[in-house]
Amino acid sequence: MIANFFLDSRIGGPHHYIKNINEIISLRRNKINYITCGKSSFSNFNLINLRFILKPLFIFEILLNIAEIFILIFRKKVKNIFFVHGIHNIAPVIAGSLLGKKVYWFILETPSNFLIIIFKIFKLFFNFKTVVISKKIANQLKVKKYIYLPPIINLNFWKRRNFEKYRQKKINILCVGNINKIKGYDF
Repeated sequence: MIANFFLDSRIGGPHHYIKNINEIISLRRNKINYITCGKSSFSNFNLINLRFILKPLFIFEILLNIAEIFILIFRKKVKNIFFVHGIHNIAPVIAGSLLGKKVYWFILETPSNFLIIIFKIFKLFFNFKTVVISKKIANQLKVKKYIYLPPIINLNFWKRRNFEKYRQKKINILCVGNINKIKGYDF
C-alpha cells in the first residue's frame, strides 16, 4: 500500500503528476492512498491544516499531523510506503521514519537556504530516500544519492488524434524509466 502525502489540498501539478505515476503502479498494486492537509476531493484522508488559519500555527500542525499519521497507521488505513510531496511537508517524513516505513521525500520546488539546512538535519536523523524533479534541486540540497523523476512534457498532447498514442508512450516511458529505481514497488 502506498500513501501519497500532499501539503496542499488544492489539486495541482504534483497531484496530477503522481496520479499518472500511480496509474502505472496500480497495474501491480491494489491500494494507493492520497492524503492532503485540509479537505480535498482528491484525497482519501485529510490531515489538519492550521497554517490556513495563521501561518505561525504550522509548528502545531506538524505535531498534530504526526499524531494523526500514527493513528492512521495503527488503524491500518495507511501501510508500507510513504511518498511525501514537497520540501515543507515534514510531518509524514518524521512519522514514517519513526514508524520504520519506507519514505520517499519528493522535492518539487527550489529550496531556500533555511530549508536546505532543515533537509540536512533531517538527513542525519531520519531515514528516507530523496526524489527530485531536477538535478539542480539535488545539487542545491547537496545529495549524492537520489532518484531523478523529471516531469514528462509532450508538446503534441493537445492534438486529439495523438492522445491515445501519447498515453501509451507515456506509460511505457515511465515503466521502463527511473521509476523502477524506487525499491518497494515490486516491479
